[in-house]
Amino acid sequence: MTTLVELDKRLDAWLRWLRLRRAATWAVHGLVAGFALSLVLLGLLLFRGALLRQEFLLLAATLSVASVALAGIVAYLWPVSRLAAARFFDRRFGLRERISTALELAARDGQLPATELDRRQLEDAIAAARAVAPRNQLPLSLHRRELLAALALIAGMLLLWFRGEPFFQAASQAQAVQQAIAEEIAQIEAMRKAIEADDSLTEEQQRALSAPLEEAARRLQETQALEQATSVLVSAEQQLEALSDPQSRQQTQGLREAGENLRQDAGSPLQPFGESLAEGDYLAAAQALQSLEVSELTPAEAQLLAQELEEAADALEATNSDLAAQLREAAAAVRAGDAQAAQQALQTAAQTLTQTGQQIAQSEAAQQAAAQVGEGQQRVIQAGRGAEGAPGESAQGGQAGAGDQSGQGQTGAEGEGQSDQAGESTGQSTGGAGRGEGGAEGELGAEAGVDPIGQNNGRGDGGERDFEQIYAPDRLGGSAGDDVTLPGSGDPGDEVVGQGDTTPDDASQSRVPYVEVFAAYEQAFRQAIESGRVPVHLRSVIREYFSSLQP
Repeated sequence: MTTLVELDKRLDAWLRWLRLRRAATWAVHGLVAGFALSLVLLGLLLFRGALLRQEFLLLAATLSVASVALAGIVAYLWPVSRLAAARFFDRRFGLRERISTALELAARDGQLPATELDRRQLEDAIAAARAVAPRNQLPLSLHRRELLAALALIAGMLLLWFRGEPFFQAASQAQAVQQAIAEEIAQIEAMRKAIEADDSLTEEQQRALSAPLEEAARRLQETQALEQATSVLVSAEQQLEALSDPQSRQQTQGLREAGENLRQDAGSPLQPFGESLAEGDYLAAAQALQSLEVSELTPAEAQLLAQELEEAADALEATNSDLAAQLREAAAAVRAGDAQAAQQALQTAAQTLTQTGQQIAQSEAAQQAAAQVGEGQQRVIQAGRGAEGAPGESAQGGQAGAGDQSGQGQTGAEGEGQSDQAGESTGQSTGGAGRGEGGAEGELGAEAGVDPIGQNNGRGDGGERDFEQIYAPDRLGGSAGDDVTLPGSGDPGDEVVGQGDTTPDDASQSRVPYVEVFAAYEQAFRQAIESGRVPVHLRSVIREYFSSLQP
């Protein structure tokens, strides 16, 4: 009995060592497999621009540790037959089948040996087992091929780590843009809810204003690219601007000035009307105008009402001729003593004022929404630019001209004639439609081939000042390059007219307005990026270059 217990204990100890040895062996296999999987997966994600630097390390460590742990645990817990293990130990330890035979006899005889021969065989097996040192005779081992494979895979991952900076920056930009897009979707939804809750708008106006915002939010949810998101926001901004009335500000100003004049006459029948106009409450003003009871006025009050109606009509003639004509009609009816006609004219004027107020409210809401969408567009672009300004790239000066509408050149100790992309150009650029650094105010620049355009141009005055002439070559890439043709509008007078130092018959370099050339080239570069023809690591450079040239 004691002999069998001792044999079982020794066999259990050997099995535990066998499991540990097998777990260690398979853990090394798992490590190599984890490194290989990490290298493949990290390479795919990296070249797709979908992996940040810290995510690279985290993913590599996670896959390696997970593969080691999984392989080791599975190998340790994998079931092993005691009899098969005993036969393995007999072969490895040189026991000449003593242990496996003892287990077979014990299984046949039960707990006690059936014969003296069985007892002696069990004692001999125990004696042989006591002389076994499993850690020495079955040591842990590491194959050289596995070690070399692991080192090679580690070297591959380190190469990706050190050479993947452009891809890390692309991923950082993509992540920043995705976050900015998500924030803009929330902003658009908030704007849409605010429009739907605006009581000054009719249901039709609310639907008209909400439609571009809903479409923009839907399209933004479907895209994660900077160019596509910018295109969506630009389209929404244009649709909202189309819903605004350019004359709404003038109408608002005219109505408020008329209201200020009327509210100053204390005791006047039109004082409530004037107060509502001055405060911009056109619905209340229309109700005050409609509630006037002309038939209850004294002759003096009627004359005062007619005079004030005529004064209000004069004030509104330039901005709202229909309302002015209706007020004059009411004033004429009051002077003629026709209370019914005057009341009808006032009601018509009140309806016109109500419609005008609704149009103004729609225009103001559209302008405000368009401005917010435009700001969102700038935030998305800025998010992409901010990611491009990561360590290893110079982002200084690229934003110097942002938002400058003056179109004036700027000089100073910093960045005089510098370019973010070239870093060597010291020539002076000009002011003009965009803002360049290092030039004099209002001074026309030289050709691009002689004096390159400054790279820090900001938003200017829309190109209404003297344009900055640049050299437009006939071909890109020399005589063997592709022909470049700028689209024309087809309208009369579409030809570019300017002064030059050559006669029409002489072959010379062509000169075109900068603001006309830029739009065509910007569209071409955006199409190239969206189609995937531009490598990932060059997109940030090209995008920053065109952003710096934007007029």
